[in-house]
Amino acid sequence: MLPPPSVSLSAISRVEDLSLLGFYVPALMAWALLALLVFIALHWLLAATRLYRFVWHRALFGMALYVVILGGIVLGGSAGWL
Repeated sequence: MLPPPSVSLSAISRVEDLSLLGFYVPALMAWALLALLVFIALHWLLAATRLYRFVWHRALFGMALYVVILGGIVLGGSAGWL
């Protein structure tokens, strides 16, 4: 089993803003949009396979799923994987 990746604060502080058509967009905003796209696809898959019937509180589960996806993308981006 692999140990969890370690990310130092210096690696997170090196993340620069993205220039999009002359506007500077924070990297977190771009990662949040990417996480939203992944969440929408996963939400559609869970609804299509009817796995949401095993979830007690659908809205709470959806929010927690988005936060987990966003956290994974931020961790991967700050470690240099994205």
